[in-house]
Amino acid sequence: MVNHVDLAYQIKQVEDALKAVKNPHYSFILNEYVINKRYSVSDCCKLWQCSKSKFNYMKNEALARFENKYYFANV
Repeated sequence: MVNHVDLAYQIKQVEDALKAVKNPHYSFILNEYVINKRYSVSDCCKLWQCSKSKFNYMKNEALARFENKYYFANV
């Protein structure tokens, strides 16, 4: 029971950190590209008309913002 409660709490923290990322591109990258794997890099580049290096920059920024939100929620 304790493990279930702890896991539910961790999932809630991840969801809260994802919701705290306000940039729509970053939110899309985190949800649709990283978590759900619905789009490829090429699909995202076509969608936003950007290069792969620009997409990788945005992905890294999205992950950094998520990490920041998640970390400070747990401090």
